[in-house]
Amino acid sequence: MRLSPSLFFTTNCEPALAFYEQCGLGRGTILLRWGDNTMPVRTAAMPG
Repeated sequence: MRLSPSLFFTTNCEPALAFYEQCGLGRGTILLRWGDNTMPVRTAAMPG
């Protein structure tokens, strides 16, 4: 089974991610900042 954990921060996450990596708890592979994603803010509801 493949897991895809996500972390959400309300402040600067780079120091926390560096700490996790130093402790051997893993490494961040994707860093998305608020407003950087390309998904539309609102999408139409699926009919049904």
